[in-house]
Amino acid sequence: MFAALCTAIHGHAFALDLGEKTANPLDALEKAKSYSVEDKQSGLIKIGIIISFGKQNAVSADDVGTAFVTELANRGHEARYFYYETNRNGGALSFHIADVVLGAWDANNAASRINEVTTIAEGANKVQKVLNQ
Repeated sequence: MFAALCTAIHGHAFALDLGEKTANPLDALEKAKSYSVEDKQSGLIKIGIIISFGKQNAVSADDVGTAFVTELANRGHEARYFYYETNRNGGALSFHIADVVLGAWDANNAASRINEVTTIAEGANKVQKVLNQ
């Protein structure tokens, strides 16, 4: 499933800045959480994605992040990724939706659980809209 996401975006140029590299895991966590709630007062909860990106990956961290941000946008959700590099092999993703954290999962597991991520984001947005009334 993840390979299909990457294939869908490979070779396409995106005008938007969909993510960024961070200095460390704590920086990524803080940025993902802040991004998720930055429009909370207007009733919008977004999805902050943290990517722990290690060695020996077939694609770049930007490819992974862009694939997930694009898929979430296709499902009607605003998202941004924040990645940091590790010395470990492989990678992992977690999704931050206000105070909820889902993951960390490898890319294939994260792709297979994208419905869970969007369901929680939809619920968070419904609750936030009620709270803002």
